[in-house]
Amino acid sequence: MTAIFPGEPSVSNIRAQINGILDSYHRDYDVLSELIQNGVDAIENRYDLDEDDFYGELQIYVNADRKQIKVIDNGNGMSKEMLERSVNLNESGKRKQINTIGEKGVGLSFSIFKSQKAIIRSNDGNKGYRIVGKGAANWLNDTDDVSFKMPTSEDKYFDKRGTEVELSGLELGELFKLSWDQLVFVIRTLTAAGDTNVLFGKNKQDIKITLEYLNSELGIQGKTARIPFEYYMFDGIDESQRVEFDEFEQKFSYASKTDTAKREFFKGKYVVMRGQRQTAKRTVPWIAVFAPNSDDWETRNQKVKLASKGEYKLLVEPEYAHLRSWATLSVKGMPTGIELPTSHLTGALGYLPRMSVLIQDDGANFDLGRKTVKGSTTATYKDIIKEAFNKYKSIASKYIVKDRRPTLEGEVEDRSIKFNQLRSLPKMTDFEQNITNFENIPDQEGTISAIFFELLGCGKFQDLKLYRHGYSEQYDLYAQQNLKDLTLDFKQRLSGFVDDTQKNVKHWSDLNFLVMWCLDESDNEVANDNGIDITNNEEPDVKHLLATAYLTTQMSSETIYVIELKKIIEKMMVDKVSSE
Repeated sequence: MTAIFPGEPSVSNIRAQINGILDSYHRDYDVLSELIQNGVDAIENRYDLDEDDFYGELQIYVNADRKQIKVIDNGNGMSKEMLERSVNLNESGKRKQINTIGEKGVGLSFSIFKSQKAIIRSNDGNKGYRIVGKGAANWLNDTDDVSFKMPTSEDKYFDKRGTEVELSGLELGELFKLSWDQLVFVIRTLTAAGDTNVLFGKNKQDIKITLEYLNSELGIQGKTARIPFEYYMFDGIDESQRVEFDEFEQKFSYASKTDTAKREFFKGKYVVMRGQRQTAKRTVPWIAVFAPNSDDWETRNQKVKLASKGEYKLLVEPEYAHLRSWATLSVKGMPTGIELPTSHLTGALGYLPRMSVLIQDDGANFDLGRKTVKGSTTATYKDIIKEAFNKYKSIASKYIVKDRRPTLEGEVEDRSIKFNQLRSLPKMTDFEQNITNFENIPDQEGTISAIFFELLGCGKFQDLKLYRHGYSEQYDLYAQQNLKDLTLDFKQRLSGFVDDTQKNVKHWSDLNFLVMWCLDESDNEVANDNGIDITNNEEPDVKHLLATAYLTTQMSSETIYVIELKKIIEKMMVDKVSSE
């Protein structure tokens, strides 16, 4: 007999500890993910033995009628001792391997207590053994003092090397109501069967994965098919429908390329970006895909049968079984399902619904249930997401047609709602509104640009002659004053310009002026973090377009002047009151 816990703690303590684990593992697909992870790890470990004729195979059986999941692998298998250790909560039957995905050693024992019957069979190439556990889920809710034990016996019929785990009587939310296509999608995006290594150019041995699914309610009578050992990212997208951002930079690096050609390059295409971020101890690669428009996810979900359309109806449509905009993490080739934050992104957030980012960090530490990431690495992930988003913004605003979403049938557009939202935004002061026609404090660069031209029309920037203004050029405004050529850029925050320089979109030595509403504490922090000194002028600098501050850095001998429109307007109002 094998106890689920080593040692002899009290039964109530055992139940409390198991329930603590179950609190962390509550997503519909967690059991499926754990069993597949165990199987993939076992196969990877056997590949490490360098057997010439070995080819990894993983068989996944899902029986919705019996609420059963069975996973069979031909991996390294387990001896009797290892098998018994594998069901102990605080231990693991896994051999320590550098490529092993699983780390906690609790996945199998956790899964047992989601079931009413568990059968685990394994053979390490010498002899087969079996462990059986009955009524684990019911025992967990009992209040008696009877320990839960699982008998171990020799299994002479399991004579091939590998492991089989069969769990029945599982209560897993909507998982057993998924269609075939939905189930394949979940396996390939939320379990180790959806290998992400291929996306990052890491060559790993292939695994033959077959799925058999029985669901009488949906009319699926034991359908069996092989599914790719690859993350579900480009499915439903023809190769001709996507373009690489690196290809764009190489192809259009010459000034002779027109904006029309660039717009044609991106027209209707998925934009794919790739990169990597170096941390203190490791390299973290990433890949981002931007859809042609924000409505594409719905269209593509219908195309690959992950959403209902017309007469094609799905029984359930949980979010985890949908393609959607998100940023997520994989570890050692396994998707974790951890959703990474995007709340730190600013500017042009209308593009955010188009973005999907996958980051692979083989050294990531996450909590027991793989819901959140531990440690300071989250800052690295946020930087990666911001880099991808800002790169896309830099081209989307110029060369990619904006969404023109038609009004849906039965949907009435109420303009008053939008205007009420605008009226609730932070207001300018009364005296500021005496100078400018804008009511609200600027929250985008277009408004800052408009206020600048208002003041130009009032004669505030004397002798300034304009050549070109717009967002199709490298800088927002090309002008001349007193026979000197000038470039100006309109920015909401200093971080926008710093990001541009880091990506070589803009160059410090080429820019003369930054036009902003005002500098604030966040800009001072950005300056400190990037070796930039901000010097404030006591009065607007008449010689430099009424600049109220200037920027210097040891990286360049050039000075960039900052025109803060708020301070100029305040000075105009003071002068007006004084004259009266």
